Amino acid sequence: FCWSNVGTPEAGERAEALLGRMESQYAAGNESVRPDVGVYVNIVSCWARSRAPGCSRRAAALLSRLEHQYRAGHTDLAPIVPLYSAVIHACSQERNVARNGAGALATAFDCYNRMVEGGLRPNNITYSSLLNCVANLLPPGANRDGPPDTRAHELAREVFAAACEQGQVSRVVLLMLSKASKELHKEYVALPEHSGHVEKDPENRKRPGHYYTRHDNFR
Repeated sequence: FCWSNVGTPEAGERAEALLGRMESQYAAGNESVRPDVGVYVNIVSCWARSRAPGCSRRAAALLSRLEHQYRAGHTDLAPIVPLYSAVIHACSQERNVARNGAGALATAFDCYNRMVEGGLRPNNITYSSLLNCVANLLPPGANRDGPPDTRAHELAREVFAAACEQGQVSRVVLLMLSKASKELHKEYVALPEHSGHVEKDPENRKRPGHYYTRHDNFR
């Protein structure tokens, strides 16, 4: 999917149209063009790179489309962490914040909660993308460096606390933390366990006995 590297406004539309053609050919009996999860990840990435108005909504719709197929019995289409993270990243790329920012922010945290409810382990890309959502999607003029009771500060604190708890603090997470709340970034004291799982679980599969906390304050 070369469209995922283009970044033009029409990239998402064109990539999704290609998905439609693949699905039609597969339905007609061409097994060789059956879309897999990687195809969905690439198309969501196309929407993120396009930064077209409504890219977060279109990315979320693709995730729901795949989840529906998985629940219908297509077990080879199980959602994976890179797909959820790509949708969250697409949310962070919305340009018209005044019109779409609140919806994109809600979509991002809903996506996070769906991921953990499915037993998947968010990784450092997930958390950095959430922090980027906090930085980019709050209404213009929100005080990101002000008193601790501001919404951006509190959301950033919760996201970063989860990243620390799960051992997913990486350089990019710290970079996005600084973007979301310089105050929290200045306060942070690094501990080895905060980055203990970064890049050590590349497949991010379900594991018996592992539970990752839903965050109802991510709204």
